[in-house]
Amino acid sequence: MKSTAVVLANIPLGKLGLTEDASLLDNKYIKIALNFCGSATKVVFAMNKDDAQVGYESQLPANYSIKFLPETEGALATIGLTLDLLPEDGNIVIVPTNASISENLNDFVNFMTENEADVGMAVIQSNSQELSYVREVEGFVVEIHEKEVVGNLACAGIYFFSSKKLLLECIHWTLINDVRKNGLLYIAPSMNYCITRGMRVIPFQVDPKGYNRYKYEIG
Repeated sequence: MKSTAVVLANIPLGKLGLTEDASLLDNKYIKIALNFCGSATKVVFAMNKDDAQVGYESQLPANYSIKFLPETEGALATIGLTLDLLPEDGNIVIVPTNASISENLNDFVNFMTENEADVGMAVIQSNSQELSYVREVEGFVVEIHEKEVVGNLACAGIYFFSSKKLLLECIHWTLINDVRKNGLLYIAPSMNYCITRGMRVIPFQVDPKGYNRYKYEIG
């Protein structure tokens, strides 16, 4: 099964600790994301264009690529601007640089494919207002809210789309219906499209002891 990982790092590169003489693959936030992505067929970095002149592309293996981007209206908009680099076949996994779990991409994707997921997300038990939440009824995800505690399962920032086509449909639905929170386009609420279509939306519950959130440093 081919999996493409999109690593979200579209913030000023100084906050990631990246400078003109820094190694991209040695950066601590990037390393955390790539540690999760080990089995990905392709890795796409979505990065801020402020320092696009830095030669990061030359540091990357053949199956890695970078899309330098302007500031966007949220993570879903950022992903939309990477679509030209995503293959037509295989699944898409969205990976943050400000959070991590102890499980890896292989664990996550295998669970999703075994459960025939159309889309899915890693979830943890939480009540933090900073996260998005899924609401389940009899084991089925029936609603997803951004930064509203509607259940005890919060999204950990890692998302699965079974195909590029379905990712594009979720983006399109979100834009058409202007589904925003605080003016921004988030990933989790876009999956409500799949719920409205009766698709399989599968949560992957992770070990809360292995979940970490990071605050970017000012470089």
